[in-house]
Amino acid sequence: MNLDNDQYRIIVESSPNMIWRSGKDTLCNYFNTTWLNFTGRSLEQEMGVGWAEGVHPEDYETCLKIYLDAFAKEESFEMEYRLKRNDSVIHASASFGLYQMHDEDTLEKVIIEADKKLYEIKKSR
Repeated sequence: MNLDNDQYRIIVESSPNMIWRSGKDTLCNYFNTTWLNFTGRSLEQEMGVGWAEGVHPEDYETCLKIYLDAFAKEESFEMEYRLKRNDSVIHASASFGLYQMHDEDTLEKVIIEADKKLYEIKKSR
């Protein structure tokens, strides 16, 4: 099934999961409403590498390495890290990154923040 842009946007914006996307330059260019509400920051603040300001300092280097290594290899990835919520409380989070090809000239990485999935991972340990 092919979705048009409006259908895609409705699904992404109504998702309870935090979703973000980056372009071929590795810089983030989209965050859904769930992400923005969680962080309490504006789209403009999160764009590029602004999102990393919310990552716990002890997790930052590992988080960045996993992301950039997977991006360079065009591979999916999973990573766990702590992320600051809009009330400054730190929460465990997980990212699952996938590639999505739109056409020959456009490669975008779609990342889904899945706090529920992380909870299930930790619960099973």
